Amino acid sequence: MNETGGDPLGITEIWRQQVDETRRRLVREIKTEVEARGYPRVALGLSGGLDSAVAAALCVEALGADNVLGVLMPLRTTDPSSLSHAQGLVNSLGITSRRVNMSPVVDAYFANFPDANRNRRGLAVAGARVCTLLDLGSHYGACVVQALNRSDRMLSYGEALQELAMSVKPLAGLWKTQVQLLADGMALLPEVRRRRPSLEYWAGQSDESDLGYPYAVVDPLLEAMIGAGLSPADCVSRGFLQAAVAWAEKRIARWRLPSGETARLEETRP
Repeated sequence: MNETGGDPLGITEIWRQQVDETRRRLVREIKTEVEARGYPRVALGLSGGLDSAVAAALCVEALGADNVLGVLMPLRTTDPSSLSHAQGLVNSLGITSRRVNMSPVVDAYFANFPDANRNRRGLAVAGARVCTLLDLGSHYGACVVQALNRSDRMLSYGEALQELAMSVKPLAGLWKTQVQLLADGMALLPEVRRRRPSLEYWAGQSDESDLGYPYAVVDPLLEAMIGAGLSPADCVSRGFLQAAVAWAEKRIARWRLPSGETARLEETRP
């Protein structure tokens, strides 16, 4: 048994062996979906983080650099290194970019609610960024791409709460760990691959701190529960941490998107 309870079934190694196949499949799917929607190009947000970097690189492979617009949407509290990483990605991929300061928009709204907590402000930031992408996508005749991974969608975390039905979501079927492995396989900028996952809704924010568990623990567990259909009791017996299993079960119960995954999970419960 893995003493940390992180990946007792060796799921991460299976994902590692599938990286090349996954990459080719996603490139085909992006090309097919964008063409089917009748758009010549795509627009996506670039945060300097892993998900948006992988999504942008896949779009470049599928559509060509000339057809990808990267939108940088910082706040005044954004870590300067995040902007540097995002700009480095723009330069390395050779794509067009626009930078939009989100602070005036968010500040103007919360001037009406000065006592609002940071969670409310985070939701407003996510919403403002989505609206910016929709506007620029319309202006440039581009299809909006959202770099939402499967882990955050299933856990109802972060910008998964701002998911657009009409957007292209190339990473929606990948757990966060798979996105990391894909970034390694594509040899994306090292500083992007090493960057701590963060929505940067406020200074010092960390995704894994918010969630309470690292993705290296969360993702194999979610795959066991949802992909393999193991019950929570089976997961514990196979070596997953009991506390993590109970936590994941509660988080998944919040998920309400009509994909059928929640229904399948319900069927596996004892």
